[in-house]
Amino acid sequence: LLMEVEGLRLHRVPRDWMERLIAEPPPEWLYRMEWITQPLDASEPEETSQEPGRWLILDSEEGLGTTLAERLQIKGHECQVLQIPESVDRTESVRDFIASGQGFCRGIVYLGDLDLTGGGLDIPSARQDGWGGVLDIVHGYHQAASAKPPRLWVVTRGALGFEEAETEVSLSQSPTLGLGRVIASE
Repeated sequence: LLMEVEGLRLHRVPRDWMERLIAEPPPEWLYRMEWITQPLDASEPEETSQEPGRWLILDSEEGLGTTLAERLQIKGHECQVLQIPESVDRTESVRDFIASGQGFCRGIVYLGDLDLTGGGLDIPSARQDGWGGVLDIVHGYHQAASAKPPRLWVVTRGALGFEEAETEVSLSQSPTLGLGRVIASE
């Protein structure tokens, strides 16, 4: 026996059914993401009630992580910025950071996706710097076995497209967005 089906009902549709479906406007249940442009407030951000903690920042080649660390240090946080060359094990770095016990781990920021440029899909680079880097970090979380793991912040540029965008969608970064949604639901 290869397959058994119970209660299957088939209905015959007219030959032009698909053509009519395509020609009609899309149904209202479809959605489209739209970005709302807002002016950037250059003033200092409001004070937060969060107590200072430790941050691990896995930096991109452009050095955005250093700037982020400076901003966090002004607020009293302790930051460790790592430029991750291919020879450094991200999983081990994250595990050691969480397990070090040198104070409250507030968060881990991954900026490696910003090193993926262009609209094409470069699977080896995406594995090394994009979704693969995020997966390495999640493995580090698991190996550290912390009762309260720090929040993970993943920064992308061009992972989503929208009509007003002046840049193209970065297909190499889009899988990171999907992986982030899966991680958030776990």
